[in-house]
Amino acid sequence: KRNSQNAGFPYLRAVVGTHGVLRKSMLSSHREIGKHDIARIAERKGMKQILRESLIYEILSVVEEIPEGKVATYGQIARLIGREKNARLVGTVLSRASCYGNYPCHRVVNHAGRLAPGFLEQGMLLRGEGVPFRDENHVNLRLCQWEE
Repeated sequence: KRNSQNAGFPYLRAVVGTHGVLRKSMLSSHREIGKHDIARIAERKGMKQILRESLIYEILSVVEEIPEGKVATYGQIARLIGREKNARLVGTVLSRASCYGNYPCHRVVNHAGRLAPGFLEQGMLLRGEGVPFRDENHVNLRLCQWEE
């Protein structure tokens, strides 16, 4: 018996979350993705479909609000969407964000300020925005953490 909540993704609609309605500019920045497109992407990448598209876009809409020169943590984003124990879920969504459009995922780090492993451009992008670093792989959260 399949859980109908996870059976597929509805077509993209405006998402009302803790940060308001998904802006039209976000909707026009990429084509509308339907449930069949997501199923193909998931199948190609060997992923199970466990996330609703509305949750994915709620996470991405919070990420889009992080200002240039600031960073947020995975846990901080999870708290902002009302899922404070789901920091890893945020990381999973962000690792596949390129399937949904262009978002500033490089502005998200772990709770210690460590850059994402395997995301080689992240440090370069953050340095380009003037984010201060403690060392080669850690941003200085005291100086640059986003205060939502």
